[in-house]
Order: sequence, then structure tokens, then C-alpha cells
Amino acid sequence: MRTLTGQAAHIAASALHAQPDGARYLHELVDDRHIDLEICSAIRAACTMPGRG
Repeated sequence: MRTLTGQAAHIAASALHAQPDGARYLHELVDDRHIDLEICSAIRAACTMPGRG
């Protein structure tokens, strides 16, 4: 995930939004300054969903 940019990052972020349970496994990437912002946002959204976490 750390190396994805552009369209690849967009596709990965879309998949993470579609599968938030899986996205939660990547929570340690949220603070990684090298990760694409769209991916980071998808992971953060998954980790902050009500009743989840």
C-alpha cells in the first residue's frame, strides 16, 4: 500500500471503502506520511465507523 500512487491508489482506496472490515487490518498505515492520502482516508474512515474498531 505504501508504494501506490495515482490511479492504483484510487482503486485501492475504493476497495478499502467497499470492504471496511479488511481496511481495519491496515490501521497502522494511518500515521505513515508516505501513504497516499486517499488510501489513508479510506482506512481512517473504516476505523472510525460506529460500532467498529
